[in-house]
Amino acid sequence: MSIDTRCPDCDVSMIRAEPVTSSEGDRLTLVTERARRRAIGPAAMLTVEAYVCPTCHLVRWYADRT
Repeated sequence: MSIDTRCPDCDVSMIRAEPVTSSEGDRLTLVTERARRRAIGPAAMLTVEAYVCPTCHLVRWYADRT
């Protein structure tokens, strides 16, 4: 996934942050409402990556199909 990881407010590089779940080994995933209407299953899941600005602490989430 090609994304711009510069903070739109501070214009500095954002730091990748690893989403943490309560169960070891699980990944944080999102299911969109559109995908839920089609079918629940692996095809409907989105994996997310988080980036944090070290200056203003803005957090941006980017989703990609698994």
